[in-house]
Amino acid sequence: TSSAGLTWLWSTGDTTQTIRVKTAGTYTVQVTDASGCLSDSSTAENIVLYSVPGIPVITPGGSTNICETDSVSLSSSAGSAWLWSTGESTQVIYAKNAVDYTVQVSNAEGCWSPVSDITTVTTNPAPPKPTISFSGSTDLCEGDSLELNSSAGDSYLWSTGETTPGITVKASGSFWVRVSDAAGCFSP
Repeated sequence: TSSAGLTWLWSTGDTTQTIRVKTAGTYTVQVTDASGCLSDSSTAENIVLYSVPGIPVITPGGSTNICETDSVSLSSSAGSAWLWSTGESTQVIYAKNAVDYTVQVSNAEGCWSPVSDITTVTTNPAPPKPTISFSGSTDLCEGDSLELNSSAGDSYLWSTGETTPGITVKASGSFWVRVSDAAGCFSP
């Protein structure tokens, strides 16, 4: 943008107060004032154009079909800065929501890339919290045992480390179980 004047003459031949340049080079302007006097050429402005980074690539750290309680890492290709569709600004983010993710990267000169291709993360619901059933009393005498059974699931994980639908307990304590479904998602 040039200083005020009546008319302008740029080294490009343009005659507006402001020009938009798209190529590197040296640019000058002359200004005509209200008296019709043409100024000397302005100090030359050397414009440098930096290249725009290529389209970044998102690399998932695993399946993008995750359980609602899990996350998957998404890594962007190299850059000097990153801007994800979530607003995050690190090279690696942890996706927890079922949405589309994109990223842009900038180079050292501050030029931003085009937006990456979309990476879609889908989430599967966790199965409901299981119930534990038993018959008899939870008050045991020494030598007694109690069979604890979980409600249905595709696989089981008890607080004891056992992975069967039911366990036998012979000592006092608190016991819990988590079940997973066919998608491998565990209950709370």
